[in-house]
This record gives sequence, structure tokens and C-alpha cells, in this order.
Amino acid sequence: MARSGTSMVIGLLQICGLHLGGDLKPPKTDNPKGYFEDLEFLAINREIFRLNNGSGSKPPENVNPLSADLITRMRQFISKWPKDVLVGWKDPKVCITARLWNEIIRPEKLKVVLVSRPYSEIAKSLNKRHGMSEAEARKLCEFYYQKAKSNLMKSEGYEGIEHIYTFYHNYFKSWQRELQIVTKFLGLNIIENTKKIEEFIDINLWHNRRSL
Repeated sequence: MARSGTSMVIGLLQICGLHLGGDLKPPKTDNPKGYFEDLEFLAINREIFRLNNGSGSKPPENVNPLSADLITRMRQFISKWPKDVLVGWKDPKVCITARLWNEIIRPEKLKVVLVSRPYSEIAKSLNKRHGMSEAEARKLCEFYYQKAKSNLMKSEGYEGIEHIYTFYHNYFKSWQRELQIVTKFLGLNIIENTKKIEEFIDINLWHNRRSL
């Protein structure tokens, strides 16, 4: 979900060895350390939403079967990445498109890291950044997280996608423990020189926060 702390988490994972590629969305004032989002990955997910009459702020309720051209585009995107390193991509739209990517990536294994942050904080951030009412923003949060759950959880006739929740607040209380959980899940290791990690976790960028 946008404004949930995903940029900070994937930035930390990049420091720990996750390969994100070089064609990333550049930093902006509201995200000065960077978004860590591959531009082609964003474009493909945006196209999936567009073809289903949706957008990031008005996501589609359901996603129709993909065209052959779009499937080819997704396969070409996957094929360009190295096979000898752990690769990762970030886009909140994956809450809705995860099943599609899982089918494309097979037989390689897809793992998903979901960042959890209080809806009230996300809603305030969306209100400030995009002028969305807090009530509307909370509904959007609920939709994205509910879709993520239905797309990732195992159910009858569906094997699910391996995933883990990580909690945004915990990085400001005990980042070592929280990051260790995620890196272990992904098969990464926390770097020995933790100064770079500590410098990256900037509490001054934690806006709209509740008291810990």
C-alpha cells in the first residue's frame, strides 16, 4: 500500500543485497531517499490496471485474463533479470496483480513482503500528499490489504503465495529484530557494517506518526 513505508523497507533490503536493477524511479521531495521501483515493472502493473478500468487510487475490483501481448511483455521483463542473485521489485499494485506475476514467474518462486502500518497514518499521508479525504484513504487501505490477503493466502483450489508481514513501526524501535525476520525469510543477510542501515532509517522521515 502506498505511503505504508515500503520504500524504506525495500531500501534496507537493497543494502542487504536484494538486486533491484538500475532503471529505478528517481527520488522526489516527498521520498528523498528514493522509491526503489523499477520503471518497467510499474508500467506493466499500470497497464493491467488501465485495461481493467482502474488506477492506483481507484483500483479494479477484479482483473480480467491478460492478453497474449501483455503476457509476452511480462515474460520479456522477467527474462532480462539475472538468475544468480535474489531479485526484487516494489509496487503497491502487486497487492492486486500478485497472482498474475506468480503465474509468469513459475517455476521460479515468488515471495511477497507486505509492509503493515496503521491505516490512520497512511490516510493522513495520502491526505497531505494527494488531497484524498482521510475517510476515502482508509477505505483504499482496507481494499488493498484485503486484496493482498485474498491473493496471497492459501484457499480451496489455490496454493497461495509465500509471504510475510513486516511492521513499519518496529524499524524505529528495534530495526535489527524486524529486519532479521525479513532477511531470513528472503535468504539475505544483514550486512556487518550496520552504520549504513542506521543512517538509512531516518526517523525524521516518519511523518503522521502516532506515539510509540
